[in-house]
Amino acid sequence: MPRPVLFLTLLHLLGWMPSASAQDIALERRETRWRITAEELGLDGEEDLALVGIHFDALAPVERLPELYAGLGGYLAGGGERGGFHVGGLTVGWLRDLGFDFWFDAGLFAGGGGGGGAGFGESSGLMLRPHVGIERALDSFSLRFELARIEFPDGDIEDTHLALGVSLPSEVLVARERELGALLPEGALIERDLRAGPRVAYLELDDGARRDSGGRLVAPVQLLGFGLDYFLTPTIFLPAEVYGATGGDVDGFSMALAGLGFALPLGSRTTLEAKGQIGAGGGGDVDTGGGFGWSASVGLHARVFRGLGLDVRAGRLAFPDGSFEADMVTAGLTTTTKNLELDLRYPRRRLTAEGLDSDRARLSRTRVQVLHKSYAFPGDVRRVGGGDHDSSAQLVGFGIEQPLTRSFGFQGRAFGAYDGELGGYAEGWLGLRYELRPPRTTGHVFSIVGSGGAGGGGGADVGSGLLWSYSGGYRYEFGETLSFVLEAGRVEADEGSFEAQSFVFGLAWDLQRAYGR
Repeated sequence: MPRPVLFLTLLHLLGWMPSASAQDIALERRETRWRITAEELGLDGEEDLALVGIHFDALAPVERLPELYAGLGGYLAGGGERGGFHVGGLTVGWLRDLGFDFWFDAGLFAGGGGGGGAGFGESSGLMLRPHVGIERALDSFSLRFELARIEFPDGDIEDTHLALGVSLPSEVLVARERELGALLPEGALIERDLRAGPRVAYLELDDGARRDSGGRLVAPVQLLGFGLDYFLTPTIFLPAEVYGATGGDVDGFSMALAGLGFALPLGSRTTLEAKGQIGAGGGGDVDTGGGFGWSASVGLHARVFRGLGLDVRAGRLAFPDGSFEADMVTAGLTTTTKNLELDLRYPRRRLTAEGLDSDRARLSRTRVQVLHKSYAFPGDVRRVGGGDHDSSAQLVGFGIEQPLTRSFGFQGRAFGAYDGELGGYAEGWLGLRYELRPPRTTGHVFSIVGSGGAGGGGGADVGSGLLWSYSGGYRYEFGETLSFVLEAGRVEADEGSFEAQSFVFGLAWDLQRAYGR
């Protein structure tokens, strides 16, 4: 599931296990925004590439620099002839109030990826995108107008162009135990169900499904992914899913979908659900045209125990600009949390004095990571087609960790290559982490991790696309929220010659949040 966009949605996931609190719960608002852009690149010849960018920005992350922002996000192909093009990375920018509801925005995106036959050859996959722009704030969103340049320093893509978009204001409520003089008034909080979990999909392809190179696609396709359902009401929800190929001879194929869903209760534990989604996908020598796709499905969701559930669906997947169409069956495990949000009419300044009763909410920590990964390949690893492999590769990525118990936690990560002749290679991981804190020490945490995932592209010989990994790690906590991450391990493809020693380092931030009981 090589879609870094997936892990932006995990900021709110899986807060369903620990921990109870005995004191009142104070909430602090951290201002954020969703930034969405659309642009068209003029490439060599007469071909154009339409890109959609999705980013999640933390505004004023450094108190002394209130105009600074930092974001995670990426870009997906939504039109043209290079379906499957995707890049994920980081943005650092400057947002300044010009008055009269106008804002000046300047920033730099740097990330790794590629795919979609984007002319990388054996390039690195590094993408740079500086921009300057103006935002006009309206009632509930802002309109954006940008002048941007996209460049792959050692690829064949470089273009200066205009981009249009919107910014959607949002907030993250961090929580901590504290004695309070007053509780939030009735109606100040909105409780929404948030459902998430790993999923697998099986695609039975139509007879006309073809490869980009012209051959027929015959074998059924297996996918591994992750899904998120955000409920606006008990019967209406917003679904989002990301998948990557793990079988069917289409390694490197991936897709991301989002849309609208409806739930009809059939009893106290079961709902009949239908959803329609649009999105982008490609790679793996699959003919998805420019990458735009849609899906429609119906199925059942059953609550098994507490917040744990089972989701089974059947439906249809198609990419109208290409020949790739299929009947689709998905199944997955889900966890449901009660996400707490402040009503828009509640005055945020009152949060310094008002909070939650611990009988109504519980606390849980989510760890957000920004990571760098290095691969060291043995001499017998070969590229697809048998060519020599570079001895190393560099990837950028980010991830989420959510505690399940005091020692065990769920982990999700995504990476894209930016160096090492793997332009277009990307991977996504789901795993379990066990942590050990030595007695009589402070800030030192050791861990072991086992993960499975999907990856491909860039000429990497990953066979079906299914990957396995195990590693050991060390984390040093600088304080309550910031820590340094260091890991070493091994990655192997289930099929194919791809294997490597892996080395990861990065920074992690702990966000403690309140969830409804």
